[in-house]
Amino acid sequence: MKIRPIFIAGCDRSGTTLLGDMLAEQAAANGWAGLVINGVIRDVDQIGETSLGVQALGTCPVKTEKLGMGQRDVPVAFGGVAIAPGDYLYADNNGVIISSKSLL
Repeated sequence: MKIRPIFIAGCDRSGTTLLGDMLAEQAAANGWAGLVINGVIRDVDQIGETSLGVQALGTCPVKTEKLGMGQRDVPVAFGGVAIAPGDYLYADNNGVIISSKSLL
């Protein structure tokens, strides 16, 4: 069964976070396996207690302003790595691997 990875590519330039405990709990409740975030998160202890896997660039205690903006199923790039809709993501506590085909 392929689990669809979620990438949050919107690096918030204001220094505020892109994920906190409430959104993480909602994602876990919706059956999401994990998030890869090109930005910072907050509430790391609470997020760590959920079943959601999260990789982010760092942490910050400042909440973000919720604007309800976003796109889905679009190509993104993190750290010079191009990620296309349908790519496979493999992650653990050491890092993330992206592949255009299944490695399992």
